[in-house]
Amino acid sequence: MVKHVAGLGLVAVFVAAVTATSGTSAAATPENVPCGLFEVGTRLYFHHCGTTTVVLSVDRKPPSPDSELCVQPGAVVKLGNREDIVHVAYLGANCASTGR
Repeated sequence: MVKHVAGLGLVAVFVAAVTATSGTSAAATPENVPCGLFEVGTRLYFHHCGTTTVVLSVDRKPPSPDSELCVQPGAVVKLGNREDIVHVAYLGANCASTGR
């Protein structure tokens, strides 16, 4: 089951180009997953529906390291276990221009 997590207090959800819609879906494939942040079981994912490459910042509970990810248009990225993630932010920078 795919569940949107845009309403969670621990997660910042992104700009209009990558906003999530409400509802659920039976399977997690790029064709039918919601845009933005969503969860499958205990895992958080991000589906980038925009047209440019973007940077996401993922803050995790220690001892796991924080990270910044370049996400290509149309990509579905597994961020990790929901319990381990404190905050996700859309940085808005193009990866090529930031050297990532």
